Amino acid sequence: MDIPVVEKTVYAPITEEESILLAVSEGCSYGKCKFCDFANDPYKVFPLEWIRENAKYLAKESGDNPYLFLLGQNSLSLPTAHLLNVLKIVYEFFPQVNHIGMYARAKDVNIKSDHELSLLRDCGVKALYIGLESGSDEVLSLMNKGTSSSEFLEACKKLDMLGISYHLTIIGGLGGKNLSNTHMEKTAEILNKINPASIWQLKLFIWPNTPLAEMRDTGEFTELTPLEVLQEERELLSRLKVENCVFMDTTVLNKYSLIGFLPESQSSLLETIDRLIEEEIQQT
Repeated sequence: MDIPVVEKTVYAPITEEESILLAVSEGCSYGKCKFCDFANDPYKVFPLEWIRENAKYLAKESGDNPYLFLLGQNSLSLPTAHLLNVLKIVYEFFPQVNHIGMYARAKDVNIKSDHELSLLRDCGVKALYIGLESGSDEVLSLMNKGTSSSEFLEACKKLDMLGISYHLTIIGGLGGKNLSNTHMEKTAEILNKINPASIWQLKLFIWPNTPLAEMRDTGEFTELTPLEVLQEERELLSRLKVENCVFMDTTVLNKYSLIGFLPESQSSLLETIDRLIEEEIQQT
């Protein structure tokens, strides 16, 4: 059997960093977002035989850890039958696991039937990590995200109905200077229509050799400064009306992290952001 070579960089959500990390695929099956560097990497699906061998190795170090994360940028896109076979392997080597998470795209959720998602839920899939990135269709189109806000809303409503939790990422500054307001307003609007378990904002990083890097270099896209991203985030956070949701940002001004539980910590988060904005303005 040929052993696949797994990328050295492991991409897992910050909330899953203590979980058992089992690779089932590598890269993204879509891989066309203009801001993402996964478009430069080949998409791989690992064979069940290799997953079994990897699980056998990991089981020696896992102890009684009940959390496991299936690595791959949108593992939910794999055929349901394949995923169910993966989960059989999981419970063969990790019988203590009772919470399984994975990355997904909104389209991955919508393509699967309620029955398929229920089967995965009943086999321990409790959390999906989905990149909203922006609630603005204009921004999503500009970035060739491949999904619309309505498709995203449909996916979240489906997960709510089936009792599968979902954690979202949004990208500060993704609209650039031209679309900053609509990016902020529409993102807050869609977040207020759904029930995410967590919202993780990340500052936009423009990767080399991506379409977005070319857009920046040609002047088609004007990047926000770290201060402008924080000001945009402040406006978004002030509009949020979500409940039972963790809000975090590990990229504030490229050096700070914010985390709080909404709505209880909303005021204190806003006060912290206001203080950071004032300090940043004074330093410039």
